[in-house]
Amino acid sequence: MSGAEMPESVVSQLEYAAPAVGWARASLYPRVIFLGAAPLVAGVTIIVLYWATEWQVLEVAGFITVLAGVICVLVGAGILFVFWLRERRLGRYSRAALRLRIFLAALLLASNFPAAWACITAGAELDSRMTVMVTNKGRTRIDSFVLTAPGFTKELGPIPPGGKVKCIVHVTREGPLNFTCGTGTITTSGTVDGYVTDGIGGRWDVTMDGAQKLSIKRSK
Repeated sequence: MSGAEMPESVVSQLEYAAPAVGWARASLYPRVIFLGAAPLVAGVTIIVLYWATEWQVLEVAGFITVLAGVICVLVGAGILFVFWLRERRLGRYSRAALRLRIFLAALLLASNFPAAWACITAGAELDSRMTVMVTNKGRTRIDSFVLTAPGFTKELGPIPPGGKVKCIVHVTREGPLNFTCGTGTITTSGTVDGYVTDGIGGRWDVTMDGAQKLSIKRSK
């Protein structure tokens, strides 16, 4: 064996060790970041979709996301601890660089708790709101459509043929939710719901044919 050659046993050990070190460096820290970021992204996405669509299935999805988020944070914290132990032993980062990485990852993981509370609060607020959707299925324009409730009055017109208008109702006390609809010289009135109050929640779909009421359905 010449002076420039390396023993086969040393070469084999280096070839075996290199992939293991590379795996530890390449996979552990990104996994922590993923476990910290995934629940945040999922939670915000669900809240935005629920605000835009009011799909009831998103309430279940939100509850599952909160539970999954707790698991992700716990698993991420465990992986972060393993990452810290390995990097201290391997010494591939300076102390300052390693502390910064640990701090940022821990901050990301911890931010899931206030974010989850904010999403739960926002979901409860959205669930307690009252929404009225008015659809004009007639061939004439609705010139005026006024919703009235205790402490609330809102003009939704004009509504063109085939048009839809959405309104969030805020009431200050209990009472009926009524409407007055006008098309040209024709005016009609009716009751959307006989009893509403603050925080009751609900969605009403009002279908009109010009000034003529076709149907009122509560879907929530």
